[in-house]
Amino acid sequence: MTVLHSLGITLLLILALWVVQTAADAGEIFAAGLWLHIDGLGGLFLAILGVIGFLTGVYSIGYMRHEVAHGELSPVTLCDYYGFFHLFLFTMLLVVTSNNLIVMWATIEATP
Repeated sequence: MTVLHSLGITLLLILALWVVQTAADAGEIFAAGLWLHIDGLGGLFLAILGVIGFLTGVYSIGYMRHEVAHGELSPVTLCDYYGFFHLFLFTMLLVVTSNNLIVMWATIEATP
């Protein structure tokens, strides 16, 4: 599970920075039939989200490993944590990239 989590946060960082670079070169990006939009400000927020998501994901590997080793968490709870961690990052990505106010509002409400 840790390998899958590591792969997910690494892909998040790489793809976020790639999209930011592409948006910086093109000025703005529309995707998915105009449902997603990245401009300069969205690119800044996407870069911040990618870097902070990656750093917190890396930190959580050791922290959660310690919690499981000391019996504070079960392996099933650890799987739940990683699943909700990535779900949270996904909803934050939708908040930053959404080009629809209803979708943006729904994803803001979906974040804890």
